[in-house]
Amino acid sequence: MGWKKLVILILVFTMTNSCCVPFVQKKFYTTQYGSYRPIKSKFKITKDSVMYTSKESFIKNIYFRIDSIYITKVRSKKKELKVINTFKRLFSDGQFIEGTTNDIKNGLKDFNNLESGIAGYYKIENNKIIFEQFIVTPQDCGKYRTYELQILGDDNIKGYKKMTVKGLTGTPNW
Repeated sequence: MGWKKLVILILVFTMTNSCCVPFVQKKFYTTQYGSYRPIKSKFKITKDSVMYTSKESFIKNIYFRIDSIYITKVRSKKKELKVINTFKRLFSDGQFIEGTTNDIKNGLKDFNNLESGIAGYYKIENNKIIFEQFIVTPQDCGKYRTYELQILGDDNIKGYKKMTVKGLTGTPNW
């Protein structure tokens, strides 16, 4: 086999085993808001839990935290401080969504938009909430990430502030 054929064979093998060829290995679709959802759901938390029950107080609340990051502007090379309001919304069937909003006090539209944000499942075990979410990064074609947060008291999550919100609607479709 000549070196040209070998190089072509290596390139074809690499392309079919990477995210470079989305029609071969694409594991996700993109919502109208640019969020990623798995084509075929493979969340392990749903398989581990035979029956899911949630504390009612978790479902009526939005859990949020305020993060700040520095962004460097390309043209001026100045660093600008940007504040990001990140929230988690939990559903009674074990699903959750993590998103962002510009205004946490008047964010009902963002809280009810289930097409925007990171989708996943959660379960409660021994004063911990275990989250599993589907994320897409430039290095892969979609993967499942699991992490846990501690529950404080009856319905507080460590690192997040609780806010009761009236008017939450929508049913997740992932």
